[in-house]
Amino acid sequence: MSEDPEWRKQYELLLNYISEENHRFWSRFNISILLNGGLIVAFSSLLSFVEKSSLGTFGLFAITILGVIFSYLWYRMTRFANSWSKYQHEKLKNIEKNITENLRIMPFKEKVIEGSVTKTALWHPKIFIIFWCVLLAVIIFLHLKLSTV
Repeated sequence: MSEDPEWRKQYELLLNYISEENHRFWSRFNISILLNGGLIVAFSSLLSFVEKSSLGTFGLFAITILGVIFSYLWYRMTRFANSWSKYQHEKLKNIEKNITENLRIMPFKEKVIEGSVTKTALWHPKIFIIFWCVLLAVIIFLHLKLSTV
């Protein structure tokens, strides 16, 4: 392929976009970890109020439901980022098919690399979803058990 300025511009824009998207992905990842960590701290803080008032129990319900919602949204964002990342890498590979080996940035393969960072990161929100759902089930069970006593 000749040194076409339009080709080079498209290639550089795509590389910059992929780099920025990776940065945004890790920013979203860190924010989500921080939100879930904050909810866990709030949950732990409210545990001491459960015996004193029903407001503490309501707070625990609210925190666990927020945890499930945030974790689910995090999971959906990560899935979308993963599919978008695959699409952008495919576009980059299509451009690179016509480039000589010494200019190639991405390793040339027929399909997108399996086990990408975003695919691996899908386990974090899944673990938090399971954590919050189990915690919600425990709270409901204990609330029902304590209310019948």
